[in-house]
Amino acid sequence: MKEQWMKWTVLEAATKTISKVLQKVIGDVGHTIGSTFYATALIGLVQTVVGFFKAKHSKTPILTNSKNIGGAILFGIFAVGSTVLSFLVFVYGGEIGVNVFIITLGIVPGAMIDHFCFGHRFSKRQWLGIGLGVAAGYAILDCPSLQELAHLPLWVWLSIGTTATVTINQGITQAIQKIDPYVKNFWGGL
Repeated sequence: MKEQWMKWTVLEAATKTISKVLQKVIGDVGHTIGSTFYATALIGLVQTVVGFFKAKHSKTPILTNSKNIGGAILFGIFAVGSTVLSFLVFVYGGEIGVNVFIITLGIVPGAMIDHFCFGHRFSKRQWLGIGLGVAAGYAILDCPSLQELAHLPLWVWLSIGTTATVTINQGITQAIQKIDPYVKNFWGGL
């Protein structure tokens, strides 16, 4: 189990790294919102096709219960939002390192969703980690005052929007955790 989890984590990290680099390249090259929707549609198409063929290959039915299908479609809607926002961050001159850090801070509201919606309890160390994450996010934005927060660059707000949509998807994933990942990719990509 641990080896499978580690393998999945490494693959997830590799695909997220490749995705972020491609988002940066496409965001720098395609300076329109239309190009971001086009690239997002291509990503959805790839996810749908790969999800379909991998599910068929493993003989996993695409039609599952309505909760899983609805959750996967809802996941896909928020994934479209986060993908479009991720591209727009770079259309509007975003910095890749700060963007990735802001999105990574999604673990803080994600932990809150786990705590309040799914009843997961935190240890003192986890509460300390949440506090440290919030402090680090504040520091990476150069410790702005409340007045300065209103004047952050648009790409920072787009990064925060990406964080919000990714966090919502963490909650959706938790709610439909028994769905096969390829079936989820099929319906979400669709």
